[in-house]
Amino acid sequence: MDYITINKYSLVPLYSQLKESIKEAIQNGILKPGDKLPTEHEICNHFNLSRTVTRQAFYELMSEGYIVRYKSRGTFVNQQSKENVFFKEIISFNDEMKMYGFEPKTELISIEKFICNDYIAEKSEFNVGDELIRIQRLRYRNDDPIVFVDGYYRASDIPEIEKHDLEKESMFYILEKYYNIKVMHTKKRFMARIVEDKYANYLSIKKKSAVQYVESKEYNQQDEFVSFDISIYVGEKNIFETEINNLPKTLQ
Repeated sequence: MDYITINKYSLVPLYSQLKESIKEAIQNGILKPGDKLPTEHEICNHFNLSRTVTRQAFYELMSEGYIVRYKSRGTFVNQQSKENVFFKEIISFNDEMKMYGFEPKTELISIEKFICNDYIAEKSEFNVGDELIRIQRLRYRNDDPIVFVDGYYRASDIPEIEKHDLEKESMFYILEKYYNIKVMHTKKRFMARIVEDKYANYLSIKKKSAVQYVESKEYNQQDEFVSFDISIYVGEKNIFETEINNLPKTLQ
């Protein structure tokens, strides 16, 4: 582990030092594609770090495509770059967490009938007065709460939704299998916010913490509006990355 440098007197967060050390070792060829990394436990013991520090560093490296984790085998330098799928394809939270080697968990907070108000109508494509189903869930990564999801659906689209296991099955899966609604594309808006107290409690973060606030509108096979979600991500535990290209102009 000579390629890892940790300075506990530095102002740079420990997880960031660990992440950058491994990242530079990969970029400089010290760690090669397919090389196995030390376990989080080994790094913790060697550098006297907390498990939270190593877990965050590994998560960010996996999110950026530098490393991959295989259950029962360990963590390895990625053979090829892996893009952040959040912007590239529609994928359930469970599938994304498993892809990065984490154990997902969902806690159902509430499910209730909801009459669409001005606020939700303005942000979505529902109309004021529409009868909706509001589903609130807390999503975990390895028992660590990372996102609170507040979802809205037409009641007529998902009758008897309460009979389904909303903690074990993803909404994408339930919509497609039981209601013949396949989400084909989504529109997202990203904002930085100060977390409300009630969400801080759910997410186990300090009050007034910064969070990433994501509004999503989903559409089905016929390009019809299906649902609206408000997702509140813990700011320091999530990274969103995208790539923007300058397309060549057509000559006139």
